[in-house]
Amino acid sequence: MKELKIKNNLKLEIYNTGGQTWYCDYFFYNGLGHEIGTTKASGYGYNKHSTVISNAINKFKFLYKFKNGLQWDGMEHINTKQGKRIYGIYRDKHISYGLGISSVIDCLNAFNNIKVISINYGQKFDYIHLEITTTEKAMQKELERNQKILNNKKSDKYSKKEAKETIKRIKELFNIEEE
Repeated sequence: MKELKIKNNLKLEIYNTGGQTWYCDYFFYNGLGHEIGTTKASGYGYNKHSTVISNAINKFKFLYKFKNGLQWDGMEHINTKQGKRIYGIYRDKHISYGLGISSVIDCLNAFNNIKVISINYGQKFDYIHLEITTTEKAMQKELERNQKILNNKKSDKYSKKEAKETIKRIKELFNIEEE
């Protein structure tokens, strides 16, 4: 029996209301659950526009699956089988901040289950729609992986906190009941 694929949609609306602060309203839904939120970046000296996008995309990194054949060249550089170089993505699927919007979008090419549906650049706001395909089995494996981190006495506080939050979000977003 073929496992059912779950199509998750992540819609991002990026805008600036004036001043130094940028915002990104995100809406995630998959037919089982949804999440709505806003990320923001302010201050000086870095690309805030791309940072709010990275912040929103990174909230769902537990869904992403790396393509096969990626070669890591340093901490945040990848070389693909086709000889393309991608900058700004870490081994933990975290996309770096302040890269510029085109580099953030380029980082998505490292994953085999993300499809860019549309990108619209506007005068007042930008809009990005991503489709992330996953399966119930993959989500169950992610739950188990995070539970192991929680149960491991050698895990640091930050890792345990992140694992606990990921477990909670997966259960909410995929309507998984407590056992």
